[in-house]
Amino acid sequence: MAFKRKLIYRFGKALLKPYVFHIIKSINNFENVPTEYPFIIVANHESYIDPVIIKEIFESYRKKCVFYLTKIESYNSPIKRYFFNSVGTIPLDRQKKDIQALNSAVEKLSEGEIIGLFPEGTRSRDGKLHTGKTGAVRLALIAKCPMLPIGIKNSYELWPPQKKLPSLKKIVIVNVGKPISLEEYYGKEVTKELLRKLTDDVMVEIGKLCGEEYIHS
Repeated sequence: MAFKRKLIYRFGKALLKPYVFHIIKSINNFENVPTEYPFIIVANHESYIDPVIIKEIFESYRKKCVFYLTKIESYNSPIKRYFFNSVGTIPLDRQKKDIQALNSAVEKLSEGEIIGLFPEGTRSRDGKLHTGKTGAVRLALIAKCPMLPIGIKNSYELWPPQKKLPSLKKIVIVNVGKPISLEEYYGKEVTKELLRKLTDDVMVEIGKLCGEEYIHS
């Protein structure tokens, strides 16, 4: 079932699109984006604006909504819940293994949608690339779909955690990597060690794209 864009979604898009494309200096290697769906976007996370940047790019160039797994705390009021449900998100309880969120993401992928994930789990507080969590790889193995690594450069400088509002500088660079297939691991035993190795491999690729060395802590 295709995502139905509600009025609030279209209104927000109309407001944000001019800003997003103003701050983007370049989008490189977009031809790497698969022409067949589904797939999972995996990217570094330096700023509040990162998910909006990715969402607007794919809305503009592929007419596709990118669904994000979003911490359940963001749905703590009726207004917030309505907003996040309207813009394409899946609630995630980060305090436990949220099977419901995983199943919802798999369902979206089975419908040919795009899931967006930030393996670091939260925004970087120093602009560096931090240890990736294994959820993206686990999802890719269950859904049997590729991952598309994306590196976002300079969004930390645009809107660091200590600033209340972003700047208007045209400095953001978006680098799209080649799809990562885990097909050789389909149907095989999935161990913690395998998930860790594959996640670190993905994070190394993201690091190359965003210009940050990945050091697994």
